[in-house]
Amino acid sequence: MRGTTAAFAEYEQTRLDLSRTLLEVTDEVASLAWTDEEVQSLHRAFSAEMSREMRVLATLPSAEPAAETWARLAS
Repeated sequence: MRGTTAAFAEYEQTRLDLSRTLLEVTDEVASLAWTDEEVQSLHRAFSAEMSREMRVLATLPSAEPAAETWARLAS
């Protein structure tokens, strides 16, 4: 499936799923429209989302070495 249209679509959906909440929380913090208690909650939410992203990334297979990629593309 690697390198196929379906693989790229899956990557895009996963990227959107992982980044949506991070971007929403970042936007909230950047708005400066929060109380001290609210920003603490936003920071906890951001940390939880970063941890979720790292857990997902840890499950992905290793990328092939660059030399193998170039050799494959050149053939």
